[in-house]
Order: sequence, then C-alpha cells, then structure tokens
Amino acid sequence: MANHPRNVAIFIFDEVEVLDFCGPFEVFSVTGKRDGSNPFNVYTVAQERRPVLARNELSINPRYTFADCPAPDILIIPGGFGTRREMNNAVVLDWVKQLSQKTEHLLSVCTGDLILAKAGLLEGLAATTHHGAISLLQEIAPNTKIDATKRFIDI
Repeated sequence: MANHPRNVAIFIFDEVEVLDFCGPFEVFSVTGKRDGSNPFNVYTVAQERRPVLARNELSINPRYTFADCPAPDILIIPGGFGTRREMNNAVVLDWVKQLSQKTEHLLSVCTGDLILAKAGLLEGLAATTHHGAISLLQEIAPNTKIDATKRFIDI
C-alpha cells in the first residue's frame, strides 16, 4: 500500500441514491481505521457549492466542487434518478472524461454507468445496470455489451 492515502472522490448530485454514495463512502472511510493505516482520503464532490438533495430529499453538503476537488485516485459515480439528468449535463460529462484519463480506478454504482456511457467511456466494454435502466443503457451505449444477468462487472 502506498505511504500516502489514496484520494477517493464520490460524485454527488440531486436525486443521487443514498445507498449508492453512502455505502462506498462508509466502506472506504472505515478501511484501515483499526490498524491505523488509513489508506483512503474519502470526500464528496459536486458540480456546485450548494446543498445536494439526494433521494427522498436528504440534504448533503459536498466537501468539494469540480473546481477545488483534490485529484482523485479513485472516482465513484453513484446511481439514482438524477443520473438521467446528469447524463445530459455537458459539464459533468467533460469532468468525468477528463478525470477518467488520470484516475487509477473509475467506478460506477447502479445507474451511474449511464453517465459513463454518455461520456463514451463504456465503448466496446461490458456493463450492467439496474434492471429498470437496461433498455436506456442499451439505447445510449449501442457498442457496449450489456449483461442484464450480472450484478456487477469488473473490467
């Protein structure tokens, strides 16, 4: 493990699914706490500095914005109904595309892959998503092998 903590940025946006961003936040945040290794510096990032209203109106204050976010080693794109809007947000797509060239790992949860697909980052790869978004993913990513039978895909 590296001597310095790996930066883990979790993108949050209006109507982000709470479990999709809080689950990874919790897992990365507690890793190494018992042995004092603290391998991850975990933070939220949003397009703007304002409260984000997650699913069911849970209000979250992002720690950083696109403009002042530390360079992530790992970028997590969670899902939620808000992905349908964010997948058409040119600022978000450009930010994700730029970071995809610099991060060690780019991860999506559930319908977060709709953003990756619209950014062109799933071209020629395999992917899966929430059963309710399979047809939308097929529509926006015709060159992606979509496997609706899988719960996760590691590429």
